[in-house]
Amino acid sequence: MPPDSGAIDRAVVATLQGDAQLLTLMPNGVYWAVPASGAKQFVTVALMFADDVEGFDGRLIEDRVFEIKCVELSTVTTKNAEAALARVDALLERQPLTVAGFSWMTTIREHYGHETEEDEIDPAIRWMTRYGQYRIVMST
Repeated sequence: MPPDSGAIDRAVVATLQGDAQLLTLMPNGVYWAVPASGAKQFVTVALMFADDVEGFDGRLIEDRVFEIKCVELSTVTTKNAEAALARVDALLERQPLTVAGFSWMTTIREHYGHETEEDEIDPAIRWMTRYGQYRIVMST
């Protein structure tokens, strides 16, 4: 039986949740896809792309792209989204990721961006976002 692919997702989130420096910059935490209600400075992780490479007797490689967003309400006093994404980069870019049942091959940031979005409920509210898309490749 192949290893649990969801373990890769959980390892990415756990790596970010376990970093005190990142949590100081984004004090409302790190979430899978959707932040907690009322959060004003937070990180979200979402799976954008997943591909498996088959060979011999089963799956050989799992190739994942995660979008990691550092988001903050425009009215917060101290703006940390840029520094938070730099910290995410330091934690992930070419850094080994330990996942049960897998061997780490690479982690690279493929895309960088930033945007300002209107709040879905109140258009007067703005959310400032810095994000990166990180490719993580693991072998089984």
